[in-house]
Amino acid sequence: MASHPRMAGCIDKAHCDCPSRLSHSAFARHRGIDQSTVSRMVQSGRLEAGPDRLLDRAESDARYEGRTRHKLDGAASAGMARSAPVATGAEDDGGDIPEAIANSRALWDARKARASALREERKNATEAGTLISEVDVTARYTETLLLVKRRMMGLPARVAGRLAGLDAHALERELGLAIREELAGAGDDLRALAGEVAGDAEAAPGG
Repeated sequence: MASHPRMAGCIDKAHCDCPSRLSHSAFARHRGIDQSTVSRMVQSGRLEAGPDRLLDRAESDARYEGRTRHKLDGAASAGMARSAPVATGAEDDGGDIPEAIANSRALWDARKARASALREERKNATEAGTLISEVDVTARYTETLLLVKRRMMGLPARVAGRLAGLDAHALERELGLAIREELAGAGDDLRALAGEVAGDAEAAPGG
């Protein structure tokens, strides 16, 4: 086998004196690379060893050179892409834009159009009085909670007289009845409040 300077590899790899089948370490010397690189390529399937764990020199050379050529071509393409000028809207005729970029631009335009339509719809609804402002919603929600809270907080005082002297079973029955009455009253108050809100909307300009 021809001698190899450290990490230099065979000069003419197609016609060198190396055997046709090489161990991992011999192929590494043949190519002038680390043995660990050869082992990783075998493990990942980029190089294929036979049952004797030896590599076919010609096939492995072709696989290795194809891999490195692919990496170099990819790096060159990436460099060209980074150095290429970005076309502006005025210069773009639509024919040279990659399909993915064109689709992305169309999606972005559609989203902008939808957002603009929603803003216009919200503006029109607010002016017509059919859209309640956030402040009004918060105020109505707070008023609703306070209404229910006031009724339930006053429940003990209103039912105390009805519960005196009752056994556990009767007490449970009377409490359930009293709670249902209070909730029904709260429901009536909420319906009245909803009617007020509807009346305010109808009275608004354009309502």
